[in-house]
Amino acid sequence: EEKVADVYTRFGASKDEIAIDFDISDLLQWVGTKEDITERVMKDNKEFKREFAEKEVSKLLLDSEVLGRLVFYEKNKEEIIRRRKQAEEESLSNPTTLATYATWLIGGASLPLIRKTFIDPKFESGEWSNIEIALPKFTELFNSVLGGGGQ
Repeated sequence: EEKVADVYTRFGASKDEIAIDFDISDLLQWVGTKEDITERVMKDNKEFKREFAEKEVSKLLLDSEVLGRLVFYEKNKEEIIRRRKQAEEESLSNPTTLATYATWLIGGASLPLIRKTFIDPKFESGEWSNIEIALPKFTELFNSVLGGGGQ
């Protein structure tokens, strides 16, 4: 019991201030003390005043799911960062991704050029004309499909 109380004292909080059944020694080992967490929150949220940051940390300490994720992240931080960088590098070096980017860039740049040099002159010279498609009026189509009468 004294050893447990000592861990809480080193962390900087009482047992009642921490989520039920959460291993405080994991939190202390991987994340740090309550003060470390408060400093981290203030660093990440520069607009927070100390009093507000302390209240937020107190809420956080009562949520075992958040604490578990925090400890998990700290334990696996290097691997998580390595995998994220690897995924980014793979997506940029993937030939399919590069081909897609190239297609969009070339297509986007060449379409106006093709229109200006080829399509517009054909219309202006009269060689090509606008295509007109006569669509039935909606009411006529509706009546023919449903066989309805009426005017």
